[in-house]
Amino acid sequence: MRRPRDRIPADPGGIARGSRYDARMGRGVHFTAGLLLVGIVVGGCGGGDGPAAFQVAGVQPSLAGPLGGLEPLYLNQEITVRFNQRVDPLSVTESTVRVVDERGQRVPGALRRHGHTVTFEPVAPLDPGLDDGSFVPGQIYQLEIAGFPRASAVRSADGEVLDRSMVRRFRAVGADHPSPLLYAAASPYGFALEGSMLRMAEDSDTLTLYFHEPPMPATATPAAFKLYRPRMVEPLEFEVFAPKSVELLHLAGSHPNFPQWLVELELGRPPGGYLCVELVSDPAIALRDYRGGLPRRVVSQGPAEPRIGDVVGEKLLVEVYPGHRVPLVQMAFADRVGFVTDRGAVGFEARSGRVTARVRSEAGSGALGTFAPRRDTELAVGRSFDRGDGREVTATDGVFDFLDVHVPEGVTVRVRSTGEPVLLRACGDIRVDGSLIFDGTPLGAVLERRGDVPPAEILSASGAGLVAGGDIRVSGRVVRQPLGTHEGSPLTMLAGGDLWLPGGRVPGRVTLAFEPGGRVIGEARSGAIPVAATPMTPELPPGVTVRAAAMSEWFRLPVTHYRRVEIELHDVRGDLQVQVQAAPPDAADPTRPSREPLLAPVELPLKAPLEVPPGGFVRFRLEAGVQAGEPVPSVGGLTVVGV
Repeated sequence: MRRPRDRIPADPGGIARGSRYDARMGRGVHFTAGLLLVGIVVGGCGGGDGPAAFQVAGVQPSLAGPLGGLEPLYLNQEITVRFNQRVDPLSVTESTVRVVDERGQRVPGALRRHGHTVTFEPVAPLDPGLDDGSFVPGQIYQLEIAGFPRASAVRSADGEVLDRSMVRRFRAVGADHPSPLLYAAASPYGFALEGSMLRMAEDSDTLTLYFHEPPMPATATPAAFKLYRPRMVEPLEFEVFAPKSVELLHLAGSHPNFPQWLVELELGRPPGGYLCVELVSDPAIALRDYRGGLPRRVVSQGPAEPRIGDVVGEKLLVEVYPGHRVPLVQMAFADRVGFVTDRGAVGFEARSGRVTARVRSEAGSGALGTFAPRRDTELAVGRSFDRGDGREVTATDGVFDFLDVHVPEGVTVRVRSTGEPVLLRACGDIRVDGSLIFDGTPLGAVLERRGDVPPAEILSASGAGLVAGGDIRVSGRVVRQPLGTHEGSPLTMLAGGDLWLPGGRVPGRVTLAFEPGGRVIGEARSGAIPVAATPMTPELPPGVTVRAAAMSEWFRLPVTHYRRVEIELHDVRGDLQVQVQAAPPDAADPTRPSREPLLAPVELPLKAPLEVPPGGFVRFRLEAGVQAGEPVPSVGGLTVVGV
């Protein structure tokens, strides 16, 4: 006879949120290990008297060992519990799902809750003895899941109490196991030393080596390294010595393309201005990864493709900087850097290896301000309209010049013409989430020529067009109701940035034009689209002044023992103000900055070193006035120095 399926309200006093641990080597390893999730029915049989009770469907690692003994547990292995219904995440706490040792003490780690599963993430060992993680070699551990009759128990998303409590026991593998740690790919570079970060301070006695994947802790020993420094004798000789000590550290939550594991070599005394390091090649003592593989070297600095090559047995020159100033990050703004632009301003972009205010002469003057209508709006030459903030403006010819344009979802903007060409221009971006209808404009020519077509030629052939100094994004629809029925281009889109068409509707045979290096992202649904690439003019039209302002994406700093940094800008041109803002990592996800209220941005150059929490992030706010005839404000890069 089945007992009643009780519903017990949440126990507010039993909710405790765990924080992620510092070493996340074990994350996801249960997939790469190829272990099978075994479905285990732990409740009564499901009859015809209603849906099945809320139960544990399986545990990974599986419940029984090879010969009926305890399931072996690798020292960085996650334990995942799968339920037959979605789990209420607030019911999963350190008291309802926990892993304890033989003394009943809860072992350190973190809980991940997702859908039907709860996963315990252990702290992976970093010490050569492999005894500093959650699981000590050879010890027995117990997984405990609270269910009925506990008042504070795991519940389903519908509030149903877990059918019964459950206990499972595991034994951690011994330190002499052939592979006590499970390997999981953490970086596209593999087990590689970051060759662009070989640097230290002249008066320091510690050299830090950055690796993209974890070394086996037992191989991170002084014998695995040779160091070279000059003797103060004539003729000049070099002293060869081993580090005094070696320590393995981990940067929790670093980006996959950024080195996450650190090997700190204590030299015993400062290097004296010159230092080389060598990873020894002797197989018996060489530094190796979890699979026994030797490291490679990757040099990923700058815009070029990363170079990967051998490193074992080579003498690597370490850059030694005077005093205590060590560059942690040297960033040349090459390729693409993400920015969020302030409303009513033009943005910034990565252009020719620099961050430059995004202005284009062809994108107009921005004289009509920001156009963001809140209701259906009609645009016509000589007729005033509300641009979205209650202010009435008027275009005196067929060109509507805005700072930026956003047609929100549910709003229709109709552009009426009496047969003359019409252009909507924006110094910044044009975004259409609603509907934009061109009514009565003439058809334009279809440009068959590809390549460096001058912007003036493209626009002169257009009967209706959108021109943006930044991106053009269409997730809604752009409709063309032209005069005449002959073949031609019903619309021209010219962008200084990218053209985003993620399922938005645009007319067929539309002319898409962008600068060399720009992209068309997504596809239009209405047929073939001729594409013309064109260089635009990186300046403002005569007599125009606009404001440029943007916030960069967050950058994670490789800061461990440095809690204070200085930030130096390189090659600043024009009237450019730069601010920096710091944030700690999010407690629930160290790969992201905290969402808590942050300190206000601080002006650069700094008057005092910036406090950055371990594993912290920084972002930059750029602001400038851009004036026609003056150099466009820009910055070449930056250096972050630990102090």
